[in-house]
Amino acid sequence: MAWEPFRGETVVGDVRVLRGAADRDLFAYLPPSHGDGRRFPVVYMLDGQNLFDDATASSGAEWRVDETMEELAREGIEAIVVGIPAAAGEERGHEYSGAKIDEHLSLVVDTVRPLVESSFDVAPHRERTGVAGSSLGGVASLHAVYTRPETFGFAGVLSPAFWWTQDDRWFELVERSARPDARIYIDVGDSELPEDEETRRRYVDGFERMTALLRSRGFDDGTLRAVLEPGGAHFETDWARRLPDAMRFLLAG
Repeated sequence: MAWEPFRGETVVGDVRVLRGAADRDLFAYLPPSHGDGRRFPVVYMLDGQNLFDDATASSGAEWRVDETMEELAREGIEAIVVGIPAAAGEERGHEYSGAKIDEHLSLVVDTVRPLVESSFDVAPHRERTGVAGSSLGGVASLHAVYTRPETFGFAGVLSPAFWWTQDDRWFELVERSARPDARIYIDVGDSELPEDEETRRRYVDGFERMTALLRSRGFDDGTLRAVLEPGGAHFETDWARRLPDAMRFLLAG
């Protein structure tokens, strides 16, 4: 198997695809300076089918990760971004917040990461290795930085659906665990699901509760950025809008 150029309809920059690896296709964005002898931070992003191309995105709209990273490169911020697609249907929930969450995390760490590090110019240091996702993918990203602190040094937790499991397991994880030496970006929109007031409130309440808990556990303004976006909804274009700020914070360390 070899990484090949990904010729998506809305792809910009150097995006590659590795077909059929790790049980699914993998995508990788490479920064403009890749190949010049430097080693780059790497961000493993969940729901990888939604990151780079409208045609592969489940909603028909992408996160514009490639466009964002090209813009940040002009600011001197460069990183490799690896997209790991979600399993189909209900399996996504099992992988990101259910019975298969640790199995999926092992897939990322023990299968995908070696493929990436053997193929690209990755800085193999935990402080330059991160994970990010939205909704249940945001929940899984927080889980990853807490349960694999030896691997991940930062996490992007966008619009996390802490309410999904109908229990307090994610808050209990943070309460009972040692604070990881990590940077966390967490956000939510105040209109995640504007047509469903109860669920909209659950998103905001979960965000506010987790942010307060993280601060009580020792995170400060240098290691935690929390953003409540007025009007933000639960959609790829909203995450795309907030992504540049998230990446600037996460990659500043």
